[in-house]
Amino acid sequence: MIFSGDTVIKLAVEQGLSDIRSNPWLIDNIMGHFKDPALSTYGQKEIDRCKEWFLNNKIEILLRYRLDKDEFPCVTIALNSSSEMEDMKHLADTSTESEILLPSDINKPISYIVKPFVPTEIDDSTGFVGIPESIKASRLIRQGMILADVTNGNGYEIKDIAENGVFIEPELNVTASKMAVVPRFQFYEAKVEHSFFRETYTIGCHVHGDPSTLLWLHAIVSYCLLRYKESLLEARGFSQTSISSSDVAPN
Repeated sequence: MIFSGDTVIKLAVEQGLSDIRSNPWLIDNIMGHFKDPALSTYGQKEIDRCKEWFLNNKIEILLRYRLDKDEFPCVTIALNSSSEMEDMKHLADTSTESEILLPSDINKPISYIVKPFVPTEIDDSTGFVGIPESIKASRLIRQGMILADVTNGNGYEIKDIAENGVFIEPELNVTASKMAVVPRFQFYEAKVEHSFFRETYTIGCHVHGDPSTLLWLHAIVSYCLLRYKESLLEARGFSQTSISSSDVAPN
């Protein structure tokens, strides 16, 4: 899996803005420092101004360097740098993580361990099933694999292995005319390797007109990133995040 951090950040900001539009009272929480009694009624007026501006303006979330014309207000996201972390590297990038893949999902059917054959003998009392000597399959077979009836798909767990056949559970009344040996589990387990990168992103808040709106937008975007740090950022590849803000500058 290749990590696409800018897309994850975009998702977090979009989700946050959507939640705030559905719950405008969140702005009272974001701008809560304005409720200081020392600010008198001015503080609440500033909150109300922010809420009115936010609800009456569409805020685009853009990946930077797009070629068409930007519309303000907007938020831009850009990857600045990405470098592999030397202190987190290990041989072959091995990890303990694995992923289960179904044959139907990857268009790769499960292969036979032993291709279909006609049993030389089936002893129901002992569970012995003979395998033709010409196949020379005993070295490929392991306990726990499945002896499958090719005609009807029934499977029987292999309990033991003999030089010229295998043993399954006795007294099962197996009468198959053609059988095969397949893996016990009908899926693939892929080992996942890990590499860790230190990446920096620039998230730009852009407005026109009153500079106050820029400070409001900055506070709202910061809130979105912090609110969804665990459920969206860390859950989708960011192991640790930190936020810092630069100075205000004209575009």
